[in-house]
Amino acid sequence: MGRKDSASRAYFSDPDRFADLVNGICFAGRQVVKGEDLSDVDPHPGKRTRDVVKKASFGMSFAIIGEESQETVDYGLPVRIMESDLADYKREVSRIRKETARKLKEKDQSVQGLSNGERLYLFPKNARIAPVVTIVLSNAEHWDGPRDLADMLELDGLPADMLSYVSGYHLNIVEIPKLTEEDTKRFRTDLKQVLDFIRLLQDREQLKRLLRENDSYRELEPEAYELMNEYANMEKFGVRGSAEERGKRSMRNALDEIFEEAREEGLNAGREEGLEKGLKEGLKEGREEGITVFILDKIEDGIAPEVIKERLIRRFHLEEDQADLYLKKYTLAGDTAVTA
Repeated sequence: MGRKDSASRAYFSDPDRFADLVNGICFAGRQVVKGEDLSDVDPHPGKRTRDVVKKASFGMSFAIIGEESQETVDYGLPVRIMESDLADYKREVSRIRKETARKLKEKDQSVQGLSNGERLYLFPKNARIAPVVTIVLSNAEHWDGPRDLADMLELDGLPADMLSYVSGYHLNIVEIPKLTEEDTKRFRTDLKQVLDFIRLLQDREQLKRLLRENDSYRELEPEAYELMNEYANMEKFGVRGSAEERGKRSMRNALDEIFEEAREEGLNAGREEGLEKGLKEGLKEGREEGITVFILDKIEDGIAPEVIKERLIRRFHLEEDQADLYLKKYTLAGDTAVTA
């Protein structure tokens, strides 16, 4: 299990955050599930392992809800999720069969009228198992993989009459990079701060603005900080030390070690040449720095120039010739990006 998986598991193990995830995704933010309505479930009943699984109580009814984090696209994900869900369903059926077998052995009156089939398979006709729901949190830049089992199937040439007999399996995929500010308002815990931070990681100007204007990033719970820390890869920039070691940590202060805020640059320039001019120059310099860091990061990640160009145009609203000029300033020498 990778460090991101470990951080995600530690974060969503908290019942209030898990309830917030369920409410935000399944109920559009309505407070239907509470932390006290959840109980822990073994995340690996079979060969498949989930990140976190909990059993949710809805009065007399229950549902088993799992969370799965996806950093990259898995083009076989429907089958993998089916395996995880099946393990939970098999566990539910096994529980009923064991209970039925016990009652039969003890000659319990409630099972005396069972039919031959019910006795043979130890599963009464009126028995019911809890439904299983899996929420997939994807941080892939774009999910172009299958969203249900049908997307994986080779159906060309199959007789039309046969298609209605083929079962599909729908995935509940939440694409974090495509979430909007309106979407994250559904969340009531620090899950909102975590999702906002992750979705804006590739847009450093907006990320700096978020951290500058939102005081909630000044002091984060350890699990929230660690999860954000893993996604931001802070150690790559020389920021070390876990939240456990330092108590509550400020993500804003941590990122100040990486980014120089454009506003501060503008104010410094303003002291010399006038506030208005300084602010404009500071903002321009901050934008230039953001573009530079963006290009260098993408080169370091091995992304092709044409792809970097496309993302530059989309991210910074550049004209095509402007993007070309920025790209011409850099060349790739071995594994090191240098200015041309």
